[in-house]
Amino acid sequence: MSNADGITRNVIAKSINSPNTSAGASKTTLSSTDTSDVGGVYRRPSDWSTLLECFKLNPYHQRAVNIKALLSVGLGYDVTKPDGAVDDALKTKWDAMWPEGFSASIHRIAVDLETYGNAFIEIANSGKTPVACYHVPSLTMYVKQSTGSAATASTPALPGFRQEWESKKTDFSAFGSGADREILHLKLYGPGASVYGEPDWISALNSIFLDVHATQWNSGFFQNNCVPAYAITLKDGNLTPEAEGQIRDFFTASFKGVENARKTLIMAANGSEVKFEKLQADVQDMGFERLKEICRNEVVAAHGVPPRLLGIMSAGQLGGGGELQWQLKLFKEGLVAARQALYESALGQLLPEAGLRFKEMDVTDIKDDMQYFSTLVGAGIILPNEARAELGFDKVDMLDSAALARALGGGAGGATGA
Repeated sequence: MSNADGITRNVIAKSINSPNTSAGASKTTLSSTDTSDVGGVYRRPSDWSTLLECFKLNPYHQRAVNIKALLSVGLGYDVTKPDGAVDDALKTKWDAMWPEGFSASIHRIAVDLETYGNAFIEIANSGKTPVACYHVPSLTMYVKQSTGSAATASTPALPGFRQEWESKKTDFSAFGSGADREILHLKLYGPGASVYGEPDWISALNSIFLDVHATQWNSGFFQNNCVPAYAITLKDGNLTPEAEGQIRDFFTASFKGVENARKTLIMAANGSEVKFEKLQADVQDMGFERLKEICRNEVVAAHGVPPRLLGIMSAGQLGGGGELQWQLKLFKEGLVAARQALYESALGQLLPEAGLRFKEMDVTDIKDDMQYFSTLVGAGIILPNEARAELGFDKVDMLDSAALARALGGGAGGATGA
């Protein structure tokens, strides 16, 4: 058995055989097998190790997670002053607070958030001032149960966090506690979660598992053929040891695998009537192809990512540029904008005198942009070099002066002619 087959069987068994799955629940409903020790941690709403295996096993799911992370935080960022102006000095200082680099760290944080619905950032303080920030893998993190010793009716106790990695356990205080080491917890809301978040693709779990089952069945069909395909019966006679060995050798060595398709067995049965009775139904290739397509579409729909960003091209939708632009606009202004607002709000707590602003994806067509800015320049609303800057082109010396001279000259000529 290959390592991939082992992973597949383990992840399916873990999700189906979880001891916490209720009797009425779907077989692929994830229930956490995590337990809380005395004064310990809150139970996770799902088995995060299974969510990780889903990321590994389904290429469309993995790409959707990476696309959402990239377009939310991977296009660049600015650190701004209170008035909104970009401050390069503050940006340099901010990046220095992240020993692994802010761009690399925020990408990992975003992938964790999309995979698990939770992301964790360790903050090292000097006094009460953050001096260093690190991404902490979500798979290792738990929310600790509050002891309640410091809680009052008006000021509830802040929950702590615990990291469990191999045999080591490390406790952290929550952000805002004033401790030397704190954890800032980012999470996506889910109706089934409480102190933890929940990923928004959770409804596609059945589709991911069904796709895995289909792939595993095909793998077993071609590699192992573990279900008998035929029963061999004889009428009015017995198989000789030689004939039995001939049949056995054919079905074990020459019947399995694509390279042995449609091979013929030739045998002698000493006048007996031999029947080969088919036990397996014929496999319909289009049936599996359609099943996997349905699973793929449900995974994509759960993520809310435009299919073309995932490399999916439908035969009847090869044109439709306007539809794609509308989908990208909805994706940008809906999901991506919400994610950027979450990151900017959470990380902005570490920048009390400044702000963090992630750059947005551009979903407009370059031809439409050029026509739009040409109109603004022609109307005298902006200068040519301002339009060039918006389009990503370099400044041209004397271009603005020439444009102003033409505009003034035209205006003067018009007045004289009148």
